Amino acid sequence: MAAPIFKITYSDERVEEVKLRPRAQIDFEEETGDALVTLDSDEMRVSKLYLLAWFAAGKPGEFEDWIDSLDAVELAGDEDADAEDDSTRPT
Repeated sequence: MAAPIFKITYSDERVEEVKLRPRAQIDFEEETGDALVTLDSDEMRVSKLYLLAWFAAGKPGEFEDWIDSLDAVELAGDEDADAEDDSTRPT
C-alpha cells in the first residue's frame, strides 16, 4: 500500500507535506477505535481527517493548539502517484 500524503497549510502560510506512515495509522486506530479503511471514504468525519493528519505530522504539540494554527489540510495524493509522475516527466 502506498503511503498517502497530506498537504498541511498553516496560518503563517507555511506548507508541509507529510506521509501517513504505518506508526501514525496504528496510533490513529488505537486512539479512535476506528479502522482506517480508506481515506477518501465519504463516511470519514473531517475531524478524524485532521486527527489523522496530526498523527502523520508526528503529533506536534497539543492537538487543539495545532488545529488552531491551520488554514487547511488536504489529501495530496500518495507516494506511488508521485513516483509515476516523476517517471513520466521528460528529462
